[in-house]
Amino acid sequence: THEHSDHFHLPTLKAIGKDKLIIFPDFKNNRIKSFLDLNGFYNYSCLDFNKRVKLGSDLFITFFRPKSLFNDSIVFLEKNLFRFLNLNDAGLNPEIANKVGSVHLISCIFSTGASGYPLTWTHLNRREKDEIMKNACFGRLQMLEQALIMYKSDYIIPFASHVKLWLEEHDKYRKKLISNSINDVTKFFKERGKSDKLIDIIPGDEYSLNDLKLTKSFYNRKIIYKKEEEESLIKKD
Repeated sequence: THEHSDHFHLPTLKAIGKDKLIIFPDFKNNRIKSFLDLNGFYNYSCLDFNKRVKLGSDLFITFFRPKSLFNDSIVFLEKNLFRFLNLNDAGLNPEIANKVGSVHLISCIFSTGASGYPLTWTHLNRREKDEIMKNACFGRLQMLEQALIMYKSDYIIPFASHVKLWLEEHDKYRKKLISNSINDVTKFFKERGKSDKLIDIIPGDEYSLNDLKLTKSFYNRKIIYKKEEEESLIKKD
């Protein structure tokens, strides 16, 4: 979907296999293409934005630009009558709502923390930084609700935010970082009376759209977000 390494991760692509078709949007900086060429990938397709492309007899893909100036993308997948809109990190783009129409499922980022702002900014004090992070987190939760309404979606999957700063030089920032967990999302939707719209899976979970329930879990949600558990797993890694 875009060039950031949590979405365009060469070790993962190598593990999947260089023979598999890689599809990405046509960013004019050609960064994705140049990295693929440099690492010996040969089976890829760079698609124009806003162009509906047929991938199979009943499968279509369309890339849309975000409203912001970032190199990011929104992905629309259609298979038979099933319509899935992946907002990724791109946020909301009201301009494409009419083009896409109502969808069955959307997925969207649900937290902050991929930027040095505000923790690395030296002119802000701790209280100001905390306030900025708390407001940003609440804004992300509001964005999920707005996405449901804007794209007339039946369900939403909050994703692409199950990340933690990992390097040793990030330790002091990680311990100060305020971010949303999936539990915050669940609580927000419950308070809004929209729990039936939320598919609150985390990595390792499996979910059945037929039964509308989790069928498999890997992590214990009650402890995975506890600070001591997070720190012990990061140190182990």
